[in-house]
Parts: sequence; structure tokens; C-alpha cells
Amino acid sequence: MARDLIRHIQQLRKDADLEENDRITIGWSAEREAATSIGQMLAEWSETVCTETRADDVKSIDASQASKTVSVGEVSIGLRLV
Repeated sequence: MARDLIRHIQQLRKDADLEENDRITIGWSAEREAATSIGQMLAEWSETVCTETRADDVKSIDASQASKTVSVGEVSIGLRLV
């Protein structure tokens, strides 16, 4: 799941024309069932996700703030770069 998430975040960085060294904050949202599995994955892999995507933080956001919905593993989540 972490690799899927990293891939989607990198694509969002590319779509936003961010420079390689631009720092970001990753916002994510998911339905209740999916939020549990994403939260567990991030508890274990957030440092790797942040390092690979040059993010300062990964935080939960309201679903209405998500700019793109992606599949991560078996679940769908909303993502937004700040």
C-alpha cells in the first residue's frame, strides 16, 4: 500500500509542476473502513512515504478537500498536496 501511495503522490507532484526539492504536506481522506487500513499503513510507513515524496507531514483531511481520488491497495482514498 505504501508503494501505491508513493506512486500516486509522485504523480500529483508532477501534475502540479513542483520542483524536485519542493517540500509538501500530504492530505488524505477515506471512508471509515478504508481509513483504518490507511491509518495503520501510515503508522508504520509514514517516514518512508515522507522521505520518498519530500513531504514534511501526512495528515488526514476532510473528503471535500481532496483533489484526486486514487486506489491504494484494495481501498480508494482522496489525496491533496499542500
